[in-house]
Amino acid sequence: MPRLGRLLIVFFFAAALLAASLAFTPVPRGALSLPERMIKDVAGFGAWALSAPAGWVKGWAKRLADLKDTYAENAALKRSLVSYARLKADYDLLKAENERLRALLDLKSTSRDYALLAAEVIGREEETWMRSLVVGRGETDGVRPKEAVLASGGALVGVVERVGAFTSDVRLITDLEGALNIAAMTVGPTPAYGVIDGYDAERGLLAMSKIPLDVDVPLGSTVVTSGLGGVLPKGLLIGRVERVVPAADMLTRTAYVKPAADLYHLDWVLIARRLDRAVETGGGRSAEGGAGR
Repeated sequence: MPRLGRLLIVFFFAAALLAASLAFTPVPRGALSLPERMIKDVAGFGAWALSAPAGWVKGWAKRLADLKDTYAENAALKRSLVSYARLKADYDLLKAENERLRALLDLKSTSRDYALLAAEVIGREEETWMRSLVVGRGETDGVRPKEAVLASGGALVGVVERVGAFTSDVRLITDLEGALNIAAMTVGPTPAYGVIDGYDAERGLLAMSKIPLDVDVPLGSTVVTSGLGGVLPKGLLIGRVERVVPAADMLTRTAYVKPAADLYHLDWVLIARRLDRAVETGGGRSAEGGAGR
């Protein structure tokens, strides 16, 4: 018999003796014998081996469901934030427009020498942004050429140039190509009279020329319309003096004025209509309000 066969016979014989001895070995009452413990341990391991994968799968399924719920809640929150942002933007726009309209109403209630007509800016080209604009008021509203146009704060922004049935073209005081020649004056004990007839686009300043050399023009002086010429009402705010230089002719001086109105942002304006209307509008350029042609 081969050596391996003899070894196997000896091994199985020894195992049988060991099992028999274990079977007949007395154990305490209530305790499990070794074979019983082995069988119980094997059964417990088998039950764990069968239940563990199911528990893992169930746990992963719950995590995936929770993750899906989290994504859904996150998406809902994002939609809520977007809706809130839109409502906030609409609210801010309406609030700003309401404040501008309130300012227009307050200004209308304080004007004495002229009646004010509120007009919405309905047209403005990018190429001529600082030169002209279109308002939604025309002949049917009583608008006429050469009438002053004001911002909500009451500062001058331009003059009505052309009038249609329902709309009007307004030339701004910052127009480089066609000076309005607005008669102006400084406010103070000794007023300095001159003409707004130019605009320095680089510095954003209006040029007030033809000021006599012997008249003092302090920096920071308020500049308003003088009313000379009888077209624009007297006292409309234009701006403040920022610098004064000798004119090219060396006979007069030129004051550079910072406009009081924000001419870049104009949504609503006021058309100032003089109550006396002593001077009727007509063709040709006058010494003031040269928009009428």
